[in-house]
Amino acid sequence: MQTVSLFNAKTHLSGLIEQIVSGTETEITISRHGQPVARLVPIRQPTQPDALALQPACSRCQTTSIRTTRKFST
Repeated sequence: MQTVSLFNAKTHLSGLIEQIVSGTETEITISRHGQPVARLVPIRQPTQPDALALQPACSRCQTTSIRTTRKFST
């Protein structure tokens, strides 16, 4: 695990991302004034599709909620 200052992270962001993508580093901590404030980690690749993402939007349900909100928001 590598720790870099915020200034160095801004200056060398593409290099830090390359380290994460290549697997050289699995996590990079970014600090500001010596305090950790963020982590740079690889995005987890989904192993199976998200069930909700595959479902079509229910236009009837959305319309009902909009009508209800408008009716009672006066």
